Amino acid sequence: MVRTVLIVSVLFALVTCGLAQNRPGVSLLGERVSDHVLAHSTAQRLTASRYMPLILFRGIGSWASPQSSILIDGVPFGGFPLNRITPDFVPVDLITTEQVETIARPSLVEGFSLPGGGIDVRRSSIPDSFLVVARAFGGAETGDPILQTYTKDNLRLYNKNKIGYSAATSISQRSGELAYRVTGGVFGYFTAGYVGRDDVLIAYKGRQMLGRQNRNYLGAAELDYALESGATLSFYGGINGLVGWEQMPFLPILGFFSGYLHTLRVSAKNLPAGFFIHARRDGVYLSMKEQLGTEEGEYSMIVSSIYTVWSTNLWSGASVTATAELTRAAIVGSGQPKAQFFLGDHDELNYAASVGFGFHPSDAFEITATTRYDRGFGGREEFSGHAGFMIRMANDHEAAASLSSVATFPNLLERQGSFVTVRDRASIGRQDTFRIQGNPGLVPARVHSLAVQYGIRSSTLDVSAEGFIIGIERSIERSIFNAIRTAWPGDVVYSGRYINASKGNLWGLEIRSRMPFTDEWSANMSYQYVESKTIQTVPVHSFHMTNELLIVQGTLLSFVIRGVSRTRWKEFVVLPQDDEMSGSGIDGVVSEYWAVDLLLEQRLGKIWFGRNVIAKMEIQNVFNRTVKVMPIGISFDTSVIGYVAFTL
Repeated sequence: MVRTVLIVSVLFALVTCGLAQNRPGVSLLGERVSDHVLAHSTAQRLTASRYMPLILFRGIGSWASPQSSILIDGVPFGGFPLNRITPDFVPVDLITTEQVETIARPSLVEGFSLPGGGIDVRRSSIPDSFLVVARAFGGAETGDPILQTYTKDNLRLYNKNKIGYSAATSISQRSGELAYRVTGGVFGYFTAGYVGRDDVLIAYKGRQMLGRQNRNYLGAAELDYALESGATLSFYGGINGLVGWEQMPFLPILGFFSGYLHTLRVSAKNLPAGFFIHARRDGVYLSMKEQLGTEEGEYSMIVSSIYTVWSTNLWSGASVTATAELTRAAIVGSGQPKAQFFLGDHDELNYAASVGFGFHPSDAFEITATTRYDRGFGGREEFSGHAGFMIRMANDHEAAASLSSVATFPNLLERQGSFVTVRDRASIGRQDTFRIQGNPGLVPARVHSLAVQYGIRSSTLDVSAEGFIIGIERSIERSIFNAIRTAWPGDVVYSGRYINASKGNLWGLEIRSRMPFTDEWSANMSYQYVESKTIQTVPVHSFHMTNELLIVQGTLLSFVIRGVSRTRWKEFVVLPQDDEMSGSGIDGVVSEYWAVDLLLEQRLGKIWFGRNVIAKMEIQNVFNRTVKVMPIGISFDTSVIGYVAFTL
């Protein structure tokens, strides 16, 4: 089935294709960062929840230990663990974003180490005139998979996923050398039951969490000051508060969490010329409520960093860039010895330096090379390297290649983390304790990558093919001792310990196509094929295609076809005797997934007090096969979402 559908879809897309993925005039106001990242076949979605989608690239990393990174304007955000779980948990709102760049391979970007690729959220510049931008969106789904699983039989589908009461606004102005922008917003997701009616919904002590909706509260303020010398001084401060029900990759249970992430960033550019300095303080506070048999827990983490860059031109077309970085990560206030997440406070420093060389004599040729030195925890030292070239030939043909070897240092959670939960197993009349434990003996992992790309790029045609080979040494994974599937929250609960696993490798091919079919019809296709005998968590086939049809001027209809073939996750294998829900066990296999989304967009122009008014209606998963994504389970999550965005 999957091969037939893929072959037909790929042939159809290659013949008719195209879509300009960032169509001129399209704003990012009505969506989330993950919506754009998941438009690439290289992005692998591991959770069914739209509230907290976990994203990996090309099989690098795992459910328990993601390796992709989030960057804000090219500089990493270090609020682990949430920034490695989902790009939506970053103190930036898309209302101030003009580009979301996906880096789907190991790389060194401006000297920063990205062992599993990354997502770079580029904010728009502050406009010269006074500007007010606003958006609002909301909708509903047929029912949340978690709530369907743990609600009374006669109340199934009673609890709706409500994507509602969500809005954001931004006010900005530039006056002479000084510019400012203030942003605020809220994003709401599903409501977790109602007091007095869903009294057995979730096994929590008390019912104060019932009726609470998952929410993100976003706020940001920024200032830019331009000096007469051409230098600029910038400040950015952002916060993202969160509250709601989720199952996070580093925990084996469903829990009710609250907390916030924040960042403070100060930078100076060309002071003196060719010199850039950036100081940041990223932080996260996370709290989990007490559950039957499981203690509550909380912790705070602060990441402070000073990053300097010096660059200069050597001769015509040649340049050199040197960077130095000092980063301090600290777990503070972890509480009593039995508290969840961490058993005590921790503090570590990382020193890094890099040197990069670039040769760009013309628009048709470019060579880059970067090497990085890290001195991490315990005095461990690692070198990373990245090299690439690009050549643009006649007739809009382009060829490129890159080679990299990037080190991955285990983070504090993987080395020092601790989480304990207890399950009452009424069917066998006993309680079992399950523990996730960090491993202080972990050593750095390493990812090797070779990619070769060839494409034809012009104003009317954009087709490219990329072949890649990836090798992973000492990958950081979680080894499972025992696992059960239980009717209590958590679905799959297990004991495990982080380890350095054996070597793994994969190779694959990705095809992208972009081209207008007619003046009214365009489409975009991306397809990825991966082959591996050692990494089964990455799908063999990944497919994404978007078709857009201009019905009348200002009215656009688009539909998206997306799907992946099945994968296998060994950490979610449960033996039949340990399955309290069906007695059949779980083999860790996630079935293939196909879905079709529809979107109707209406550009209204100037209405009343607003200009550039855009209204959209989106239906997600209007046609789908069974969505089974570990560890949440099966989801039939057809949703309808409406958006309105405008500027003043």
